[in-house]
Amino acid sequence: MRPSTLLHRRLLVMVLTLFVLVSCSEDTPLEPVDDNGEGPPPNTPAIPLPSSPGDILPERSDSLIVSEALIHNFSPTLASCPDSIVTLVSKLGLGLINAEIRPVDRRFDLVVDGIVIDPVAVPCRARYSDIPIWFDMTYNLPGVEEIPTVQCVRYWRKIFSTVVQHPFNYTESHTYTEGTSETTGESFSYTLGVSAGLWGIGLSAELTRTFSHSITVSSETSVTKEYFCPSASGKTIVFTAWQLVEGFRICNADTTVYTDPEFDPVIPLIDNATNNLYLSTVVFTN
Repeated sequence: MRPSTLLHRRLLVMVLTLFVLVSCSEDTPLEPVDDNGEGPPPNTPAIPLPSSPGDILPERSDSLIVSEALIHNFSPTLASCPDSIVTLVSKLGLGLINAEIRPVDRRFDLVVDGIVIDPVAVPCRARYSDIPIWFDMTYNLPGVEEIPTVQCVRYWRKIFSTVVQHPFNYTESHTYTEGTSETTGESFSYTLGVSAGLWGIGLSAELTRTFSHSITVSSETSVTKEYFCPSASGKTIVFTAWQLVEGFRICNADTTVYTDPEFDPVIPLIDNATNNLYLSTVVFTN
């Protein structure tokens, strides 16, 4: 087989990209421009690319751990009463059951300003199975075994992907979200010892301090943009819009989601969708 035939049978892939800061007030359609092959910005994972026009791209890219730091303040909500307290309460008398943490006290300061609180005073209550009377008590438990870490991870989320064939250009509007759920944001703020009041500002400041680079977390909002991709004679184009997402995870030293043998914390994970877009066109010869 002649080399020229091989060349024609192989896919000619040319990636044209644009890294865009999107604002809600911008009315001009977004379209890809040649960036001299520079590709995505640094400290972001690889963009998934199709090997043929019929490939179905994943909904998100692989994640990249950008940075990791010891947590400054750790005040998680506990999912249940610590087992050691349940065991102690059960020994106080026959029929004493249902040891539980008071609902208003299910969140404890376990790490403050980088220092483990030890012991931790845990208020709880219990009642006898045959009488509806609750007994209040407080137990001192050892602090956490290790200070958790908080990770900053990034990944690309697919907004849309389409195939553009000559002679038809592509023009269409798409809606996506920026920011994160307010409920999740407040819960994550509490876990990092940040007040719920103006949680976005407080959480942004705490994460910026932790990772020593600017981070902005905000309530979820909806954004609609129009996109344009011109067709090319003799070419089939796969046009994809990707949105950069910054995630924050509280982890053990081995990077797994945080756990502790004594405390059973509810650990919210935040995925904060940024306003950074990457438009990818992969061009195949027909």
